[in-house]
Order: sequence, then structure tokens, then C-alpha cells
Amino acid sequence: PDSASDGTRATRRVWTGCSAAVERIRVEGGGHTWPGGNAYLDEATIGRVSRDFRASDEIVRFFDAHPRP
Repeated sequence: PDSASDGTRATRRVWTGCSAAVERIRVEGGGHTWPGGNAYLDEATIGRVSRDFRASDEIVRFFDAHPRP
């Protein structure tokens, strides 16, 4: 879900028909930060933190959905 208050927008793209699973989450308006993480410096220095998703949770979700053979 989009968090309207964070000033970012995240979009997911999934490619099908590939020999391996491929997904990308693009964050527009975000800074050099970990989505869903803590702002380790002020916004003027590192940019906005996206609150649209938690990057760590998405990584775990992806690998749980696509286990190694």
C-alpha cells in the first residue's frame, strides 16, 4: 500500500516466462535509504525513506516463494 505521507511511490514489476524469477520494486522520490528502515541522517542529506513497504520483508517473501531447487 502507498503511504501518501512519505513523498515516495513504489511500483512492482514482475517478469514472467524467464528461466528464473525476476521482480523489481522501483521507488520514486526516495533517497539513498533502506525502504521501511530508519532514517540514519536528516532528509536533506540522504533523502526520503519510503514507507510503502519493508525491503527486508520483501526479500524474505521473494526467497520463500522461490526456493532453490
